[in-house]
Amino acid sequence: PIRFMTQYLGGTVDYAAKGQRVELSRGQHRTIVLNIGSTQATMNGEGRALSQAPVVLHGRTFIPLREVGRFFDAQVQYTPDTHTVSVTLPENGTSPAGGT
Repeated sequence: PIRFMTQYLGGTVDYAAKGQRVELSRGQHRTIVLNIGSTQATMNGEGRALSQAPVVLHGRTFIPLREVGRFFDAQVQYTPDTHTVSVTLPENGTSPAGGT
């Protein structure tokens, strides 16, 4: 769910149910806007394509975690053998994996 992950990554969430729009922020100068059902997002004012569209399931909003994690400078890895997702934050405030 988007709120749990965004807060874990040090951000805030604003959700406009009427427009099905989600805005994630971190600090004063980092914003990502996602629209439910759309693979287009806006990151810091620039258009970006997402691999998957955000969806609402059972009243909860789910997002493409890897791409949003990168926005928050986190490294996201999936281990297929154990069906585990790991989210790693940089220890010193720099982007993990050289900013990729």
